[in-house]
Amino acid sequence: MPRPDLTEERTAMILDAFARCVARKGLDATSLENVADEAGVKRSILRHYVGNRDDLINALAARADTRYRQLMADMKASLPKQRPANALLDFLFWDYGDETNHDVQVVEVLMAAARNNDSLRTISKGWVDDFTQIVADTLQRHYPKASKNQCWTVAYGVVSIYYSHESLRQMPLPDKYRRAARASAEMLTDTLAS
Repeated sequence: MPRPDLTEERTAMILDAFARCVARKGLDATSLENVADEAGVKRSILRHYVGNRDDLINALAARADTRYRQLMADMKASLPKQRPANALLDFLFWDYGDETNHDVQVVEVLMAAARNNDSLRTISKGWVDDFTQIVADTLQRHYPKASKNQCWTVAYGVVSIYYSHESLRQMPLPDKYRRAARASAEMLTDTLAS
């Protein structure tokens, strides 16, 4: 009887370990040895199932891309027909306490590394473009008298506030900063009402 194929399971385990290391130490400071230790495997197992460091980064980016796009789709699907901008801001700036979201941290690290990596730059740009467009479309539904250009401009402001807040949240900050980020985004979206 042939041995079961462990590729999918081992790859997921290795990517989970890599994500934890990247979230904790950053991309540049994470070595293959760190990942192997975190995964509890030998480096040769890591190389067998995922490949070299570039392969590992690309696999993590592909997984992060899938997860991030699913999160955006879930967010979009969860928005009500009436007053969707308010629900959107609640979704973006909800109080999740001290919970650490490794997926968000990994996305931030990959976006920061995009400066020096063409494939990460392409993926990251896609995230920002798609996220901004979802927010712009939501604002257009909420404020139908505003122009598409106004909605897109405000959407980019909201996205910028969100990303800035998420990157600062790693400190961690007191809750007043989350509330201020949400209030700033709301003030910005309210400009579309006039």
